[in-house]
Amino acid sequence: MGASALARLRAVLAAAVLVPLLSVAVVGATAVPSSAADADINIVGGAATSAVVCGNIAEAQTLAVQRHITLQRSRCTANAAGGDVALRDAEIFLPRAGGGGDDAALARVVGNGSATTAADTCAQHRLVASPGNGQINECSATGRGGQPLLDHVTLVSHRSDGTTSSRVIGSLAVALPQTGGAGALCDNVNSNPAKQQDDCDGNGAGGGWNLQDVDVVTHSADGTSSTRRGINVTVRGGGAKASIYCFNVVDGQTRVVQVNVCKAAAQGGDATLSNVTIHSYA
Repeated sequence: MGASALARLRAVLAAAVLVPLLSVAVVGATAVPSSAADADINIVGGAATSAVVCGNIAEAQTLAVQRHITLQRSRCTANAAGGDVALRDAEIFLPRAGGGGDDAALARVVGNGSATTAADTCAQHRLVASPGNGQINECSATGRGGQPLLDHVTLVSHRSDGTTSSRVIGSLAVALPQTGGAGALCDNVNSNPAKQQDDCDGNGAGGGWNLQDVDVVTHSADGTSSTRRGINVTVRGGGAKASIYCFNVVDGQTRVVQVNVCKAAAQGGDATLSNVTIHSYA
């Protein structure tokens, strides 16, 4: 890929057009020689944040002004979703594994951020000794990590005796870690029902694929090609954070007139390998 084409690709990604198309092939005799320092390929979704102050008391209005946050009256939701990304129409050629079969090859395709979820509510954090008889407002936070997904992915195994076999794979569980990226936390700032304030945050990390030490050839529409040897390829969804600041809803005499419902929901972006062929060598 020429410098101008690579610059356009980066500009598109920065603008959150998050499904770039890359055509990748094995290094061949006609390929253009690689540079001394081949650049890695990084496809990363845009991050998302959302924050809402919910309530109509003076403290809510003051907080919204101080932090430059949207102010709503009641029954509010702060939603944030990280950008989804995909690597499409590509062939990935892994280094020779030196034994171990397909498991060793698949272990080189490392996924992260595997759909972990988290949840919390403000009711769990109210002080027992606080005045009043019960929780007035209902508030919650949820977070969900993005998923590393596969869509029409084929594994081609090249054996040492010259034979090959192929199979479509629907998951790469052997390569996925057990931990994911999601969090949720609520905090009771003021537990007095007459002046209640609860803050809730949810966050989700993007799912991702990280291919280490692969050779890649990208082809431009004008027929030219560029070779990158021994590079890392990252495809990762965007992270997300949602925050809600929950206050009371009162009438003109400062009497609480409504149980307020406040939610913060964050969803990390997914990362998809679509129509991709992975070549492994014994």
